[in-house]
Amino acid sequence: MLGHYTGLEAIDSRVKTYLMDIGYDKWSRAHSKANRTMTMTLNIAESVNAANKHARDLPVVNLLDFMTTLIQKWNYTNQKDAVESFIKIGVNIDYLLKTYEIPVNPLSDETTWQIPEHVSSEVVLPPKGKIKPGRPKKNKGIGGWKGNAVTCALCVKKGHHRRTCRNIPKRD
Repeated sequence: MLGHYTGLEAIDSRVKTYLMDIGYDKWSRAHSKANRTMTMTLNIAESVNAANKHARDLPVVNLLDFMTTLIQKWNYTNQKDAVESFIKIGVNIDYLLKTYEIPVNPLSDETTWQIPEHVSSEVVLPPKGKIKPGRPKKNKGIGGWKGNAVTCALCVKKGHHRRTCRNIPKRD
């Protein structure tokens, strides 16, 4: 996080101060207190995929039961929130009208913008690498999940098992 702040400070020192003053929850998705149906996204497919990530390995019947329960819970929560927000808006219409009191001015023409030289001269390139199409592969190593290394029973080294061992100790 500090590396990003130094980059912001190089562009404009006021930005770092402003972001620190308003708090992380106002501008960071990770620190946001907003509940977006248990995941931080607006895309329903991403929400479902994120919610059933651990249930995908279950048998089909259990997976369907999990999905049914999940959708029912989401529908109940969303309906309850909608009713509560409707009641709040209906009771306090003055509060709703106050949201539109502050004028929002559109940006002027791009040719009239005053951009500092050190900002306009900086070149921003797209990220390196290409995202492969399709579902991402699970991180499995030789011994199952990543981080769970296999140990050979013959030479006691990690990374292979006794059948593929090339470090067999010689007998005297």
